[in-house]
Amino acid sequence: QTIVVAKGFGRSSMPATDTVTVQGTGQAMLPPNVARVSFTIEHTATTVIDAQSATTKQSRAVLDFIQGQGIGEKDVKTLSYNISPQYTTVRCPKNATVCPPPVKITGYQVSETIQVTVRDLSVTGYLMGGFGKLGVQNLNGPAFALDDPTVGYNAARADAINKAKQQASLLAKQLGVS
Repeated sequence: QTIVVAKGFGRSSMPATDTVTVQGTGQAMLPPNVARVSFTIEHTATTVIDAQSATTKQSRAVLDFIQGQGIGEKDVKTLSYNISPQYTTVRCPKNATVCPPPVKITGYQVSETIQVTVRDLSVTGYLMGGFGKLGVQNLNGPAFALDDPTVGYNAARADAINKAKQQASLLAKQLGVS
């Protein structure tokens, strides 16, 4: 046995027939307030330690340059750090009775990819030029954006709500209802 204590509490059992539904769409055009730039520092050497040392030395120089532009630590992050062996293929000589292994490690490549968030957009070009002078590879950017994308979403949502209210007000006036 089922006992229903409160079904549809606070709602009429009859569907509403005196409602008007409106919809609004919104847009927001905001200027970017940050630029994101990424780059890679990469070195190859016969040993891992030598490749790491060269990469670290260049990274320090680049990070000193970034800090000199007034960019704080919170706006610099490492995206990746990789150590990869480098190989060469060794062919077995004709008529040889013993062959060396077909692949030989000849060195190691160490790469570090760093992303910088630039808040003073006026230094972006100078910063990128400095990166080039410091010999970074795979320089990407600048990618201009909003530091907090919710600001744009909130502005677009407010625009949509405002348009929906205007539409509802116009329809109510035309229908003679309030």
